[in-house]
Amino acid sequence: MHNAPSTQSPFTPALLQPGDCLLYAPSDVFDWGVVMKTWTRVSHVEVYIGNDVSVASRNGKGVDKYPVRPDHVALVRRPGSRFNLEAAMRWFYYGDGTSPKAQGQKYGWRTLLTFVLLNNNPIEGHMICSEFVAGFYRAGGNPLFAADWPDYRTPPSLEVATPALTTIWDNGKVF
Repeated sequence: MHNAPSTQSPFTPALLQPGDCLLYAPSDVFDWGVVMKTWTRVSHVEVYIGNDVSVASRNGKGVDKYPVRPDHVALVRRPGSRFNLEAAMRWFYYGDGTSPKAQGQKYGWRTLLTFVLLNNNPIEGHMICSEFVAGFYRAGGNPLFAADWPDYRTPPSLEVATPALTTIWDNGKVF
């Protein structure tokens, strides 16, 4: 990743492959709070699953499938070849036996608050965006972090830093 202006073409969903991680620049006051807390330029993260659809936990909406938002994309990162989208989608729809299904969980406003206050209390049935994405990739066989790292403690900035994803598009902007 670099901080120089991008020499690549503007972002378009045509660049995407199923499994790609979309990292977004801030667009509202909550997003700017995340950016300032994490010292990075990303405030939201989603995973593209194909047909102009991504899976995510969106503010105020929760975990579900959504149309891809092409505005405010800062980075696109791609998982390794071992990522299994079908396995990740099974976790999305059904859970994995140790955790409930992701789809339908509420947005994790309280989890976001615990992230800001730096305590370690998971909030069952609620997910923030980066928590969802960490669980999604783990379920798909491409864990982003150490096995003992809890998904609910994951800010979007860690999806920028993990070596488990490779940057394929970068808008080149610091903010």
